[in-house]
Amino acid sequence: EHHIEGVRTFLREHKVARPLATRIADWAAFNFSTTTSLRETLRILGLLPMSLKHSLALSLHEATLSAIPMFYKAGSEFIAQVALHLVHEVYEDGETVVCCGEQSATLYIVGKGTCVVTDRAGRLISTLGRGDYLGENNLLTPQPQHVTVTTQDFCELWTITHNALAGIAKAFPVVQRKLAERARQSSSVLVPGQMFMTPASGPDTPRDPVCVMRWVSFAGRALRKAHALEGGSRLTQRLAQFSHDLFGSMEEVYL
Repeated sequence: EHHIEGVRTFLREHKVARPLATRIADWAAFNFSTTTSLRETLRILGLLPMSLKHSLALSLHEATLSAIPMFYKAGSEFIAQVALHLVHEVYEDGETVVCCGEQSATLYIVGKGTCVVTDRAGRLISTLGRGDYLGENNLLTPQPQHVTVTTQDFCELWTITHNALAGIAKAFPVVQRKLAERARQSSSVLVPGQMFMTPASGPDTPRDPVCVMRWVSFAGRALRKAHALEGGSRLTQRLAQFSHDLFGSMEEVYL
């Protein structure tokens, strides 16, 4: 609070216009809150032995990471390592996170705030909120983007790159083989000009990106909700299996 008040005092003393002063003060409060929480988390993690560090990492991120189909049945040790390698990023409202046409090798997970996903023509595909993610295929096979992702308000994102995941997977040969197979499946079904494909569908049956993005959002939120409920593990497993079956055969080109 003292830090934020210092920002407000500075803005008043320099007679900064109210609209700009409000934006700066709001950003300072958001950034201070998120970075303070991150520093405290890192401080505590640094004090813990490896077993407790893994347990805390799982407690903080397991529900979100386990809702991502590519991590289905990857095991708690692997998920813990992914959680420990997540990188924290903050964005102002209106910032571009992913730009259409640019190469990307990163998975993004929304921690706070809202992002909008638009196609090449600027049409809205989806809105991403807390716990939603994008870039799963990029994490397996770096590729040019077919969408633009923009923050709608102040956002906190967690990211992990293709190279970081590859380094983690080296210690988990079974998971490494599964990820390599998913990467081969992903590259084998990409057809120029198409949005979504199944291996059996052929080039004349593109999938509706809005429907698939809605499923991604629904499944992810349902998985996280079930994960938090007592006795929800069975529903979690069924939803995760359904997502895995769906995305194991129908890879998404957009994200």
